[in-house]
Amino acid sequence: ETDKDLVVTFEVPGVDPDNVSIAINGNSLVLRGEKRRRDPAEETQFHCMERGFGRFQRIVHITTPVNTHAAVAVLTEGVLKVTFPKVPNRRGEEVPIPIKDLA
Repeated sequence: ETDKDLVVTFEVPGVDPDNVSIAINGNSLVLRGEKRRRDPAEETQFHCMERGFGRFQRIVHITTPVNTHAAVAVLTEGVLKVTFPKVPNRRGEEVPIPIKDLA
């Protein structure tokens, strides 16, 4: 978090950008994706594998007031960085509402 922005980062090494989606659902940032095996040989046998494959989902709850419509997501070198501009917290602040005279 900076003075102006809220920044959320996810590590998604080896995931094709076409297999990643990110969205805001209420106060939650939802990341969904799938890491596919890139090995073209279907019959390959592995004796040891430290890389996971398959679908994944991560949810981050956003508690800071942000402008979700101005969010920017950038995927670089296996790191997805989502930046939200902060907005002033108006809870508890008195905001005057002008009254129109319709007469």
